[in-house]
Amino acid sequence: MAAYIALAIIYGAISVSYVSVVPLMIAEMFGAQKVPTAIGIMNAWNSIGAFIGNPSQGAIYQHLDRPNSSFTGITIWGATSLFLAACSFVGLKAIVIRSGPHRIWSKL
Repeated sequence: MAAYIALAIIYGAISVSYVSVVPLMIAEMFGAQKVPTAIGIMNAWNSIGAFIGNPSQGAIYQHLDRPNSSFTGITIWGATSLFLAACSFVGLKAIVIRSGPHRIWSKL
Protein backbone atom coordinates (compact mmCIF):
# COMPACT_ATOMS: atom_id res chain seq x y z
CA MET A 1 0.00 0.00 0.00
CA ALA A 2 2.89 2.35 0.68
CA ALA A 3 4.07 1.98 -2.91
CA TYR A 4 0.67 3.13 -4.22
CA ILE A 5 0.71 6.14 -1.91
CA ALA A 6 4.23 7.04 -3.08
CA LEU A 7 3.13 6.67 -6.72
CA ALA A 8 0.12 8.92 -6.10
CA ILE A 9 2.30 11.60 -4.48
CA ILE A 10 4.89 11.52 -7.26
CA TYR A 11 2.25 11.54 -10.00
CA GLY A 12 0.41 14.41 -8.32
CA ALA A 13 3.57 16.45 -8.00
CA ILE A 14 4.49 15.91 -11.65
CA SER A 15 1.00 16.33 -13.16
CA VAL A 16 0.60 19.77 -11.62
CA SER A 17 3.13 21.13 -14.08
CA TYR A 18 1.21 19.59 -16.99
CA VAL A 19 -1.96 21.46 -16.12
CA SER A 20 -0.30 24.83 -15.55
CA VAL A 21 2.38 24.84 -18.27
CA VAL A 22 0.40 23.60 -21.28
CA PRO A 23 -1.51 26.86 -21.96
CA LEU A 24 1.73 28.83 -21.72
CA MET A 25 3.49 26.54 -24.18
CA ILE A 26 0.57 26.68 -26.60
CA ALA A 27 0.45 30.48 -26.41
CA GLU A 28 4.19 30.64 -27.08
CA MET A 29 4.00 28.34 -30.10
CA PHE A 30 0.75 29.44 -31.74
CA GLY A 31 -0.09 32.84 -30.27
CA ALA A 32 -2.66 33.87 -27.69
CA GLN A 33 -5.51 34.01 -30.19
CA LYS A 34 -5.23 30.30 -31.02
CA VAL A 35 -4.97 28.96 -27.47
CA PRO A 36 -8.64 27.85 -27.16
CA THR A 37 -8.55 26.02 -30.49
CA ALA A 38 -5.23 24.31 -29.74
CA ILE A 39 -6.35 23.22 -26.26
CA GLY A 40 -9.60 21.91 -27.73
CA ILE A 41 -7.73 19.83 -30.28
CA MET A 42 -5.39 18.55 -27.57
CA ASN A 43 -8.32 17.57 -25.35
CA ALA A 44 -9.99 15.80 -28.27
CA TRP A 45 -6.90 13.60 -28.68
CA ASN A 46 -6.73 13.05 -24.90
CA SER A 47 -10.32 11.81 -24.96
CA ILE A 48 -9.24 8.84 -27.07
CA GLY A 49 -6.95 7.72 -24.26
CA ALA A 50 -9.70 8.14 -21.69
CA PHE A 51 -12.13 6.23 -23.89
CA ILE A 52 -9.76 3.29 -24.25
CA GLY A 53 -7.97 3.40 -20.88
CA ASN A 54 -10.82 3.35 -18.39
CA PRO A 55 -12.78 0.39 -19.82
CA SER A 56 -9.60 -1.61 -20.37
CA GLN A 57 -8.51 -1.04 -16.77
CA GLY A 58 -11.92 -2.14 -15.58
CA ALA A 59 -11.68 -5.33 -17.61
CA ILE A 60 -8.18 -6.04 -16.30
CA TYR A 61 -9.36 -5.49 -12.75
CA GLN A 62 -12.37 -7.79 -13.19
CA HIS A 63 -10.39 -10.67 -14.67
CA LEU A 64 -7.00 -10.45 -12.95
CA ASP A 65 -7.04 -8.30 -9.86
CA ARG A 66 -10.42 -8.72 -8.19
CA PRO A 67 -9.98 -12.44 -7.44
CA ASN A 68 -6.62 -11.67 -5.79
CA SER A 69 -7.66 -8.38 -4.15
CA SER A 70 -4.72 -6.58 -5.72
CA PHE A 71 -4.00 -3.92 -8.32
CA THR A 72 -1.00 -5.58 -9.93
CA GLY A 73 -2.51 -5.98 -13.40
CA ILE A 74 -3.73 -2.39 -13.52
CA THR A 75 -0.35 -1.15 -12.32
CA ILE A 76 1.46 -3.08 -15.04
CA TRP A 77 -1.02 -1.85 -17.68
CA GLY A 78 -0.62 1.77 -16.58
CA ALA A 79 3.17 1.61 -16.46
CA THR A 80 3.31 -0.02 -19.89
CA SER A 81 0.96 2.58 -21.36
CA LEU A 82 2.98 5.47 -19.94
CA PHE A 83 6.22 3.93 -21.22
CA LEU A 84 4.80 3.51 -24.72
CA ALA A 85 3.51 7.10 -24.66
CA ALA A 86 6.95 8.36 -23.65
CA CYS A 87 8.55 6.35 -26.46
CA SER A 88 6.10 7.80 -28.97
CA PHE A 89 6.91 11.34 -27.80
CA VAL A 90 10.64 10.69 -28.21
CA GLY A 91 10.04 9.29 -31.68
CA LEU A 92 7.89 12.27 -32.62
CA LYS A 93 10.55 14.65 -31.37
CA ALA A 94 13.15 12.88 -33.54
CA ILE A 95 10.89 13.22 -36.58
CA VAL A 96 10.26 16.88 -35.84
CA ILE A 97 13.96 17.65 -35.45
CA ARG A 98 14.72 16.00 -38.79
CA SER A 99 12.05 18.10 -40.52
CA GLY A 100 14.20 21.20 -40.13
CA PRO A 101 14.16 24.47 -38.22
CA HIS A 102 11.75 26.20 -40.61
CA ARG A 103 8.76 24.35 -39.24
CA ILE A 104 6.80 25.57 -36.22
CA TRP A 105 6.84 22.11 -34.68
CA SER A 106 10.60 22.24 -34.30
CA LYS A 107 10.04 24.58 -31.33
CA LEU A 108 8.75 21.64 -29.31
